[in-house]
Order: sequence, then C-alpha cells, then structure tokens
Amino acid sequence: MSGRWFGCGWARDGAVTPWAPRGMVRALLAEIGGGASANDDIKGHLIALAEMFARHSGRSLATVSNLVSGGGRFFERLRGEASCTLRTYERVLTWFDGNWPADLPWPADVPRPKQKKDAA
Repeated sequence: MSGRWFGCGWARDGAVTPWAPRGMVRALLAEIGGGASANDDIKGHLIALAEMFARHSGRSLATVSNLVSGGGRFFERLRGEASCTLRTYERVLTWFDGNWPADLPWPADVPRPKQKKDAA
C-alpha cells in the first residue's frame, strides 16, 4: 500500500486527497483497528437498512439500490465479496437517514448519522 491516511485525506506522492483510493477500505479499517470484521459490519449495516426499507416500502432490493446508488446491483454486490469506500458508506447512510419512514424504527445496531441543527 502506498500512501497514508491522515484523517482528512489520503496522502500519496506529496498530495493529500479527501478520499481513499479505490479498494483501500480494508487497509484503512485495519489501520484504525477495524480490519475485516469492521468491513463486514459496514456492509451489514447497509444491507440491513436496505432490506428493512425495501420491505416497509413494498419495493424490491434492486429498486432501493437504484434509488440509493443509481445502480440496481449495489446491495447484491455488497452481499458478496464487494466492499465500499467509507465515503460511499456515509453517503448511503445519509440517504437512508433522510428518507427513512417516520413509522419505521431505525435499527438499534446501526449508528444513525448525527442530526444537523437548523441554523436560525
């Protein structure tokens, strides 16, 4: 692995980018003490949210996947060997937070994004 994660971005060849290179999520998780089990947790969170949302809304998982990520196979791939970046995890989690039905409890084992206070 070339480069290093600094919390604000990935440093490589003297430049810091605000994202990790594709396929580096496992390396990042290992560096922060997560490893493969943390990656499985991240995948599990997204899949659990997607399945609950699909069941509650009467939509297929592929339709929910298309709404969330623009691709109908996103959650199908996560069930397999695919992983996602931390940025994608945060984006998908934020989508679910903003679109979560009021009458459906958020799963207790999935961290919910912190609500932003309205600027008044």
